[in-house]
Amino acid sequence: SPILNKGKVYLTTFSGTLYKLRSSDGKIEQAARLKPTSLPTIAGNHIYITQRRKKKGKVYEAVVELNQDLTIRRTLAVHPAPYLDFAFVKKGKLKRNARKWDASNGFPSAPDIAGWRKASQLIGQSNVSSLQNFVGSTVVYDHKHVFTTMGDTIRCISLASGEEVWAYGIEGSLLKEGGHLATMPLVSNEFVVSVTHNGKVLLLDKATGDLKESFATKTYVRNQPVIVDGKIYVSSTTGKMSCIDTQNKALDGWPMFLKNNSHDFSN
Repeated sequence: SPILNKGKVYLTTFSGTLYKLRSSDGKIEQAARLKPTSLPTIAGNHIYITQRRKKKGKVYEAVVELNQDLTIRRTLAVHPAPYLDFAFVKKGKLKRNARKWDASNGFPSAPDIAGWRKASQLIGQSNVSSLQNFVGSTVVYDHKHVFTTMGDTIRCISLASGEEVWAYGIEGSLLKEGGHLATMPLVSNEFVVSVTHNGKVLLLDKATGDLKESFATKTYVRNQPVIVDGKIYVSSTTGKMSCIDTQNKALDGWPMFLKNNSHDFSN
C-alpha cells in the first residue's frame, strides 16, 4: 500500500527496496535497498519502517527511523524474528491455509510473476494470498511513541529516549501458527488495540501495556480491526464479521484499514 505525504508517495517492495516518488508524475526521487519488512510510516520529517537483518545465521527485525533522504537516523529496536524466516514460516498453519486460499482463487501454486521467491527471502511468505495480506510489523505513531507488533509481541517505544517503554507478549506458538500472532496495532485515545490470530481482541493501556479488557470473537483473524464510536469491527479469514460494542465512546477514530486514506497516523 502506498503512503501519501506532502506531495510524495512512499512504498516498500518485496524485493527489498523503499521508494520515494513524486505524487504529481510518479517520478522516482529516491530509492534505498533497506530490506523493509513493513509499510512505511511518515511522521513529520521522519519515516519509520521495520527492517530485516541477519546475524550469525539468525534472522532479526529492527525498527528504524529514517531521514527524508531515506538514510537511517537511528535504530530503535532489534529483536529475533523467526516469523520472517521462510524455513520457519513454511511449517506453520498460515502457510497451509494460504495454499488453500490460493487454490480457491485459481492458483494451484504461486506463479513466478507474483514475486514470491524474493518475498520469501525477505518476509518468509510465499503465497499470493499471504503476500497480498501482508502488513508485517508496520509501525503506528502517536507523537510521543511508536507501536508495533513484532511476531509474538506488541511493543511500545519512546521517541524521546529511543527506549522500549513496554512489551506485551501474545499467547501462542510462532512455529505452529506462522507469521505474526496478532494484527498491526491501532491507537485510540488511551488504548492500544490489536486482535490475536485466534480472534481475541486486546485493549491495552497505552501508557503501561497492561491488559484492560479482552473480547473473544472465536474466529481466525489476520487483519487489523476498525473502531468507530465505541464499536470494534473484526473481520475473519472465513468472511465472518464480528462487532463488539464496548460502550466506551473514547474508542473511536479508526474507521478503515490504516486509519485513513493517506495512512496518516499523526492526526
